[in-house]
Amino acid sequence: MDSKESLHHNNPSRLAMNINAPSLTVRFIKLPEVEKLVALKKSSIYASVRSGTFPAPVRLSSRSVAWSSAAIDAWIAARIKASEEV
Repeated sequence: MDSKESLHHNNPSRLAMNINAPSLTVRFIKLPEVEKLVALKKSSIYASVRSGTFPAPVRLSSRSVAWSSAAIDAWIAARIKASEEV
């Protein structure tokens, strides 16, 4: 690994996790963005989390949670697929 690759490899901003596809970067997303992506409000999201029909958030600290973008994308895809099967 040359010095340029080493710098790129150790860059903290490049530490996103890749899941099963080179172009799919997983990141944490906060509630306001989740609300926009799924077209639901906070109360509906948390009720769905409690009922097991929506992905649970990931605890980031004692006072902060966020959702995995991969989990939200999968939920959206499943909802689309379910609506097409009706």
